[in-house]
Amino acid sequence: MPRPRSLDLADVATAALAVIDRDGLTGFAMRAVAVELGMGTMSLYRYVSDRAQLEALVVDQVLAGVDMTPPRGTWQRQLTAL
Repeated sequence: MPRPRSLDLADVATAALAVIDRDGLTGFAMRAVAVELGMGTMSLYRYVSDRAQLEALVVDQVLAGVDMTPPRGTWQRQLTAL
């Protein structure tokens, strides 16, 4: 029976963002994220299937913090603000 997961995807995305903040995109690697989480690289694959999924989690977490509520006004003003 596989071991239960102790982290959620938000934890993994937060660790990946910490690596990016500290080391930049050149330092962003599965191994670096695994070290940030205190686990082996292969253990990280219990949470994400590959680097592309990890990148998508990071993008989703960053965009979740963006206010997408358009201001009042014309559609042109709303589009400019967004």
